[in-house]
Amino acid sequence: MPPLLAALALLLAFLAASVPARVGAQTLTADPPPLMPIPVAPAPVSPERETLVVGIAEMPPYAIAMEDGAWSGAAVDLWRMTAEELGLDYELVAAQGRALAQGVADGSFDLALPLVASAEAERAVDLTVAIEAAPVGVARMRTNGILEVVRNLLGVQFLIIVATLSVLLLVVGAIIWVIERRRNETQFSPGIVRGLGDGFWWAGVTLTTIGYGDKAPVTLAGRAVAMIWMLVGLVVSAALTASLVTLAGVGDGTQRIVLPEDLRGERVGVVPGSAVAGLLDDAGIAHEPVDTVEAGLEAVRSGRLDAFAGPAPTLSAAVSGRLVVEETRIRPLHVTVAAPEGSSLVETLDRAFLDRLAGPGWLELRRRYGAGE
Repeated sequence: MPPLLAALALLLAFLAASVPARVGAQTLTADPPPLMPIPVAPAPVSPERETLVVGIAEMPPYAIAMEDGAWSGAAVDLWRMTAEELGLDYELVAAQGRALAQGVADGSFDLALPLVASAEAERAVDLTVAIEAAPVGVARMRTNGILEVVRNLLGVQFLIIVATLSVLLLVVGAIIWVIERRRNETQFSPGIVRGLGDGFWWAGVTLTTIGYGDKAPVTLAGRAVAMIWMLVGLVVSAALTASLVTLAGVGDGTQRIVLPEDLRGERVGVVPGSAVAGLLDDAGIAHEPVDTVEAGLEAVRSGRLDAFAGPAPTLSAAVSGRLVVEETRIRPLHVTVAAPEGSSLVETLDRAFLDRLAGPGWLELRRRYGAGE
């Protein structure tokens, strides 16, 4: 084969061998680089409406429906000032009290007020800080004169006062008897039963500053105890007088404080499903369902119920005539504003409410609407 043809053959063979190699190399290196993971954004929270729909239910003195359809009340005014400060547009939509939390939970309302905090409500919606701790009250018929005083003085608190005072007199009487029984046998008998009776009598008449003089210590230690007891007796007498006046519900127009045990055995009405009904259950107080506050008060007037339980400020705003509202020692109710679960408004409202509740403006609102001092 001529050298030229041999060289061309070698060149063609070389080209034929190198082209597949390069194509293969390109094929091997042409795979796309591995994909970088793309961050997944969390599901966006549904945007709130430009104009907030605020559910509202009548609950004097916090929310009061006016004849012209407008709303007033301590909680309403607090909300208005807060919304203006935060630049929030809103419309108030009337609803039944028991439908407020459900309306927020199903999206009918962006907010709802005033709502009494409860475990059931907290499971359905988010609640702001409490704007008020309202005591639970009972409305009952006012009795007159001696009967009212006697009824008030026959309560558990009066019995506790009597028992405490009796123990105190017995202790002081025992001390003076131990000191005087040897040198003053004519006035403080050496016998333990009669001697303690003599000491009890002396402690009582000395406490009340009557001082009949039939019994008086003669020893130095006895006279020292007598002087101390007379000084202490001034304080005890003042406290006893104040307690009895408070229990009797006379003097300054205030009413007695009702203990949970005072309500046991009475016919007590309450709005079913309300926070007050739950508190009565917790306190072991039997109760009868009444649809509305007005119906409950009418049942008390007619004698069908002995008492009707509810937020004391609400009852005070509704009672008239011979009805009177008495506060109880049952755990107070926390009045709040409800928002949907996870709403960003809750933290914003919490800060705004706390600022206003700490100032004098909230106290003035409470006085204006009769929610207390």
